[in-house]
Amino acid sequence: MARAIMGAGLLPSIGIFHRNYYNSFTLADDLMEPYRPFIDETAYHLYEKYSAITDAVKSAFAGLFYSSISFDALSSSAHSVAIALLKEGNSLFYPDLA
Repeated sequence: MARAIMGAGLLPSIGIFHRNYYNSFTLADDLMEPYRPFIDETAYHLYEKYSAITDAVKSAFAGLFYSSISFDALSSSAHSVAIALLKEGNSLFYPDLA
């Protein structure tokens, strides 16, 4: 996401809602927030399926970090934010993860 943000001409260290002196990617954190329900849903399904935290559960959850969200989708999200900040548009793009 940080690369997509820089490709859109924005600085990943200047966040909108996230602020932290020690975090250089606060804007990346902001733009990743809409993806949180995808992670939460997967965690909930793992909770339903398994009664304990096993190696299989840990592996499945770690696999979320390697979910295939294309760079083009991330780039489109970042560009839509840049356009909105320039007041040339009023909608943000996020891919359908269903």
